[in-house]
Amino acid sequence: MNIFVLQILTGKEKQFIRLAEPLGLNLFVPQRELTIRKQGKSTTAEVPVFPGYVFLESEEIDDDT
Repeated sequence: MNIFVLQILTGKEKQFIRLAEPLGLNLFVPQRELTIRKQGKSTTAEVPVFPGYVFLESEEIDDDT
């Protein structure tokens, strides 16, 4: 198994995966849970570990991919 890294616009990771879904590629974005304090209130958000990067897991890559 090979893992490739694709660099895309930061903040567009989920949109990229959604648009590439019909191609049948195994794409993923590692996420982490982050606690954010704003004006004295804490909220939790899931954010990418590597913003601007999408990972592609594949057995082999050819020119069509």
